[in-house]
Amino acid sequence: MTTYTDYLYAKVLLELKIDDRQVLQAKEFLKDEILFTTLCADNIDISEKKDIIDKIFEDKTMANFVKILCENHLVSNAKNIFRAYETLSLKQKGIIKAKLICTAQPTAQQIEGMKKVVCKKLGCKDAEISVKISQDIMGGFILRTDDFEIDRSFKTKLMEIEKTLVKR
Repeated sequence: MTTYTDYLYAKVLLELKIDDRQVLQAKEFLKDEILFTTLCADNIDISEKKDIIDKIFEDKTMANFVKILCENHLVSNAKNIFRAYETLSLKQKGIIKAKLICTAQPTAQQIEGMKKVVCKKLGCKDAEISVKISQDIMGGFILRTDDFEIDRSFKTKLMEIEKTLVKR
């Protein structure tokens, strides 16, 4: 889960205007288990960590950002920081990320319809829809962004009916 701190670091990363390729490269480097564990380790001196970072990262601004993560013991949050960065970067370009939860793979036409709903609701240029198939919702769909949720799942409808019946 992305914390407010993760969001703030992502916002700073975006404001640094580092080339997206360098950010992606840093994200990939930090997926390396040995490097990640080393930079998170409390028993390794910060100067050693900084030397490692200088040898690995081409972009000095990106290297300095990772050094700050080390100094503040936030390398373990890197995955969430990069996820928040990606969302903020897309939003800056007028693109909103959304998740569509449904019981079967939607058609291209259905996905386009969902994109139109998101764009109309949030006034964005485009929407990036990721699909999650889940039988838990029993049918229908849930469309979720950071700013809103449309829940038309059968599970929610059944729960609403049950609450109505219990009140009587």
